[in-house]
Amino acid sequence: MKYFNQASIIFFIYFLGIIINNKLVNFIPATIIGMLILLLLFMFKIISINKMKDFSNFMLKNLSFFFIPSGVSLLKIWPLLKTIFIKIVFISITTTILTMIVTGLFIDLLIKGCEKNNKTSKS
Repeated sequence: MKYFNQASIIFFIYFLGIIINNKLVNFIPATIIGMLILLLLFMFKIISINKMKDFSNFMLKNLSFFFIPSGVSLLKIWPLLKTIFIKIVFISITTTILTMIVTGLFIDLLIKGCEKNNKTSKS
């Protein structure tokens, strides 16, 4: 029953995100709005993170199941994909490397900024 209650909360927030997306903010995806609502509920301790932990762990353990429809769809359009497969692989590898580099540089800046703030606050 606790899985049902936790899933109900998640789906309610998801549908609330859809309603907000359709009525107010059409340029932000409903799933993002739902995640922001959930984040705010966690931040203001309206919903306890521990209360949602069981359903979240269940979903994470069965995550691969949710990729089956996407995989089948890719197989259905394989004749179209194989003509541009090398381009897709190149773009995927390139963007992954660029993302890693930018993330690393950004984290370095944050660490240096934190160290600088710690030195000035101790002085």
